[in-house]
Amino acid sequence: MVKKGFSIIEWLISFFLILLILTSVFQSCVVMNKHLLKTSKSAYKCAELCSAFDMVVRYISSAPFQPNVWKKLSRNELIWHDKALHADIGCCIENRNIFIIKGTYVNGAWHKKRRNLIARNIDRFDFYPHYAKKNLLCNIRLVLEAECEGKSYTFERIVYIQNRIV
Repeated sequence: MVKKGFSIIEWLISFFLILLILTSVFQSCVVMNKHLLKTSKSAYKCAELCSAFDMVVRYISSAPFQPNVWKKLSRNELIWHDKALHADIGCCIENRNIFIIKGTYVNGAWHKKRRNLIARNIDRFDFYPHYAKKNLLCNIRLVLEAECEGKSYTFERIVYIQNRIV
């Protein structure tokens, strides 16, 4: 007698083999998705730090070089007067956050200020001013350190101050 078709045991074995293959493929897809999501979050945070650093560089590079325009030059805070905007501009780090401040800085205090948060969770952000002859500010070295997803990043750049007439 010739058998035609599959027996129930052959069908069950093939069904469980296909089920095992599909389960392993689904599991590997879930693992890859978690890894890619974590990697994209880390890349996004790193891109945020880069853009914040570039924004601070843009503000500082547009600052005047005359010494009488600079109101405060410290390791954690820079404040200068911009005659074109008729305001004082400051860049500082407070509580691991970077702020750009615009307003009026008089006698060591801000009045009528507007603070803009640029970046969060910064480990270190230092300014190192460098003077040329006659106390003219030549450049400022910026160092930013932060941690993203367990990795430590350091950004460093020398910002040359424009020699514009104020």
